[in-house]
This record gives sequence, structure tokens and C-alpha cells, in this order.
Amino acid sequence: MRKLATALMLILLIFFLALVLADAGDIDMRMRLQPPSSSHLMGTDSFGRDLLERLAAGLVVSIMIASAATALSLGLGLCLSYAFFIRPFSSPLFTTLLLSLKAIPTILLALFLNSLTGPGVMKLVLVLAIGHAADVAQTAYSRIIVLRSEDYVVAAIGVGESRSLVFLRHVLPEVFRTLLFQAISVFSSSILTEASLSFLGCGIPVTIPSVGGILAEARTVMSSAPWMVAFPALALLVIGVLLELAAVGLSESDPASERAG
Repeated sequence: MRKLATALMLILLIFFLALVLADAGDIDMRMRLQPPSSSHLMGTDSFGRDLLERLAAGLVVSIMIASAATALSLGLGLCLSYAFFIRPFSSPLFTTLLLSLKAIPTILLALFLNSLTGPGVMKLVLVLAIGHAADVAQTAYSRIIVLRSEDYVVAAIGVGESRSLVFLRHVLPEVFRTLLFQAISVFSSSILTEASLSFLGCGIPVTIPSVGGILAEARTVMSSAPWMVAFPALALLVIGVLLELAAVGLSESDPASERAG
């Protein structure tokens, strides 16, 4: 539990600091590609903008996009679990649907939508949510199958309690606890995928600061301005490690793990 709390506090601290420092930056070609110094702690980019401010703004955007995509994915998982609990449907049909969703790579879907109407924040959130929806849905589906046969659930239904009430009281907490592990994975993957798509030019618009956009700008100057690659990559690494620490902490705080210990 301590690992989980520490990781979440550090992630919130990073987000708060990023909000405070975030700035699109003013273009000043006289300060172009300045190395890290007391006036510019992370140096400047190809247009003379402060890299720390740009990176902070990019992290805010990435965290907000990842949060929205995670919320949409979890919402789909919870709605699916409710629908399956109230009225079970064919397992082979559902499995086929999930496999069909998994067969669509997120990057290819983003490229397709980008070619139709161009990049966009909401479009990217939708792409990320769809890309992870199958995994979340499969996790929720597997958990519901187990919970439907539990004695306390069967007994609650047997005494005349409505299925909706049984779901809210007994099933939803268990499904939600299971999906928390999935949420951390989706959030981490969404941040990396957003950076990758923005690096390729099919993520968010270039006018909005992003970690992937900074890395894309650094491609032509990475040999003369290595700080433009090093700091954004380090930021992604730190967030990834903290999310992994949160997942470990959540696993250790799981009631099943505690009983096993």
C-alpha cells in the first residue's frame, strides 16, 4: 500500500509541477538550441523556446489524454460487465468480437483517421480508448463469469433481490478492483502511444505541445542538441517507472494477495 500511495503522490506532484511550469513558449531565434543553463534549465528548442516549459506543457497534455482514454476504456468495461450480468450473451460471439477489435492496431487506426480529417485531441482519445477497449472488456468479462457463480451472488438472486442491485452491491466492487490493475496498464500504454503517434505526426495537432512532438523536432538536431532527446525520454521513463511501482503497490494491497500471504 505504501508503494501505491508513494507512486500516486509522485505522479500527482509531477502533474502539479507541469501545470505550474507549462507554457507554449515564445519563439526567439536568437536563443535557438541553447544548452541547459541557469536561465534555461533544460535548454531551448529549435525555435528558441524554453524546453522545460514546453516539456511541462506536453506532459500535461499527455496525462490528460491518457486519463480520458483510460476513463473511456474502463467505462466500456463496466458497462459490458453490467450488461453481461443482467442478460448473459454468447461467449463465442463475444470472444470473436474482442478478437476483431484486437486485430486493429492502434497506430493504423490513428493513421486512417488522420488521413481523413487530420489530427485532433478528441480523435486521439477515441483511438486510444478503442485500442484498449478489447483488453478491458475481456478482463471484465472473465471476472463476471467467475462472480456469477459465487455462492453469495447466487443466494442474493435466489432471495428475490434484483440483478441490478446485486450487481451494484456485490459484483461492481470486485470488477472495479480487478479493472484498477488494467487502468494502470491502459494509462501507461496510452501515454507512450500518444507520444509515438505525435512523433509520427498523426497524434495531436503540432500547435499543441507534446512529448512526441518535441522528440519529432529533435530528429534533425539530436547530434548537436542531445538535451532535446534526453529530457523528454527521461520524463517518459520516470512516469513509466512510477506507474509500474503503482501497479506493484496495488497488487500487494489486493485482499487476495494479503490472504495468500
